[in-house]
Amino acid sequence: MNSTGFRLLDGPFLQGRLIARRKRFITDVQVNGRQIEAYLANPGRMFNIMLPGARLVLKRADAPHRRLKYDLVAVDMEDGVVVANSAMLNRVAAMAITAGLVPPLRGCRILRAEMPFKRHRFDFLLECGDGPRVLEVKSSTQTVGRCSMFPDAPTIRGRSHLKALTDPDLPGKGAVLFLLSGPRSDCFMPDYHTDPDFARTFMDVANQVDMMACRVDITPDMFVRDIVQVPVVLDRISIGDTGTYAVLFQVPEDVRLQVGALGERSFPKGWYVYAGRAIRGLSARVARHRSRSKRLRWHVDYLSSRFPGVWSYVIRGRDCECELATALRQISGQWVPGFGSSDCNCPSHLIFFRHDPRLNADFVRVLEGFRAGGGVWIG
Repeated sequence: MNSTGFRLLDGPFLQGRLIARRKRFITDVQVNGRQIEAYLANPGRMFNIMLPGARLVLKRADAPHRRLKYDLVAVDMEDGVVVANSAMLNRVAAMAITAGLVPPLRGCRILRAEMPFKRHRFDFLLECGDGPRVLEVKSSTQTVGRCSMFPDAPTIRGRSHLKALTDPDLPGKGAVLFLLSGPRSDCFMPDYHTDPDFARTFMDVANQVDMMACRVDITPDMFVRDIVQVPVVLDRISIGDTGTYAVLFQVPEDVRLQVGALGERSFPKGWYVYAGRAIRGLSARVARHRSRSKRLRWHVDYLSSRFPGVWSYVIRGRDCECELATALRQISGQWVPGFGSSDCNCPSHLIFFRHDPRLNADFVRVLEGFRAGGGVWIG
């Protein structure tokens, strides 16, 4: 360790390419022409990162008798390295705090790690110049525009942590450190698109809990070159239950369905993305598309009552339904004519993909591009 950086993990490391994230914690990786399994210690969705062909950094597991012989430690993206092992960010925090590299925590020392408190366990108890702090560390792996966001999946546990950090019995002031890895980010904000409840709690406790965010600049050989504090942004957030959404449906076999006044339509086996909007009740609207039981009202109801939505992506605070449908049609080139577009001039709002579009980098970029402008200005 030196004054400007430190080595997070000793090698040797292997370079590989992602074949698939087969299960939440198991990935198939190609290394030097052979396929291996690697353990991914991260429960997050990592939707925009774990794409086929992604460059991975692997390390042989320390436990020789473990079934999975390799750990996936990082994803080497074109514009930054993402620390894939979420627990490893705690090690970054510990080493950086000790070395005085976290600007808002300079002068603090770690009294205890894994500090229990009532029904919770926080990452660190610190002794700082202005008194003790109870610190929770969170890892952000997604950057939208030039702003990192957390979480990438709804987190009840995360909300519970924020509330507990305001408890008057806490043995110090509550604090949260968000460590951001991956593409360069110039700010941080709670992901109100993905988890508006977490964002509301975040804003409710922001005056009582120290909210800090630092960008971690790390190399593929796991050397932390720099840690830079970035601002936590709240004034760009408007948490309303309105906006645009995309819902994904899987049709496992060729079928023909009656679609209300649209008549009978063919649905070849594959994946379908429906672009819609809700002036109010966005969450309920998306939930409706993921349920079989409903009164058949819109075109999409005839599809979702037979094949409920399997995944959704929301863009809060922005009415861009037609623009999103247009962008998705340009990627796919195939759609169901007239579906969901009776009140506009679009050819269709239901776009067909032969394979799961979540594994398509262009699909991911389109959705992220709309979210980056979704009711906020980012960078």
